[in-house]
Amino acid sequence: TGQSANTAKAVSRPASYAASSFASAARKFDFFLAKGSDCADSLFRDYGVRRDRCLVTLAPQDLEHVTPGPKSISSPVRLLFVGNDFARKGGDFLLRLYAEHLSGTCSLTIASNDAILERQKLPPGVQWLRGKTHDQLLDVYRASDIFVFPTQQDYIPQVLAEALAAGLPCFTSNLLGTRDLVRNGETGYLIPHDAPAEVWAAHLNRLVANRAELRRMSICARRFAEVNLGLDRFESLITDVI
Repeated sequence: TGQSANTAKAVSRPASYAASSFASAARKFDFFLAKGSDCADSLFRDYGVRRDRCLVTLAPQDLEHVTPGPKSISSPVRLLFVGNDFARKGGDFLLRLYAEHLSGTCSLTIASNDAILERQKLPPGVQWLRGKTHDQLLDVYRASDIFVFPTQQDYIPQVLAEALAAGLPCFTSNLLGTRDLVRNGETGYLIPHDAPAEVWAAHLNRLVANRAELRRMSICARRFAEVNLGLDRFESLITDVI
């Protein structure tokens, strides 16, 4: 009760009040389980939470359930994008990138429930999947070769973690929310979020043309997931906290 009135009072106060209120509340907690390192850094920098009280969980995956598919790389190479909120995740840019630079050597699958795609004219070679269950999406990951995710704003995207667990090298925007998951030249590439399509295309076409390198990066992606994203790591972290 009184939620609207309280909200109105809260938003009328300066941002510094909210920050000081959170800093005061933060002292009452023993630990924070931050999903990413940028969140942990903010807790330390902005709210005075000691670094040893901030533990980074990332995006845990059931690695017995999320597994790579058989890596017989197809021709054309199969690119995959997964995400709703198509515009914020860079969907329009992705379609231009594909149509202008990648359609000759790659196919593109878009898995999204965003209704905006109903009004999009998709280039030849693009398949749109909607309404898939999680298990069905995992099969789509396994049937793909490279994950492309030019998001403009994000925070430890679950889809990147799933793609890595499925052994897909990931091409994504270089944002605070993606740097914990993608390692340049190892598990994929972090590309400046304002880079033109030509920069993305150069990286992608270089990997598409080098099947041995693509296989190596696929192995590295899965290995990264096994070391950093497994449920055993998450459970061990929680056990240590308790």
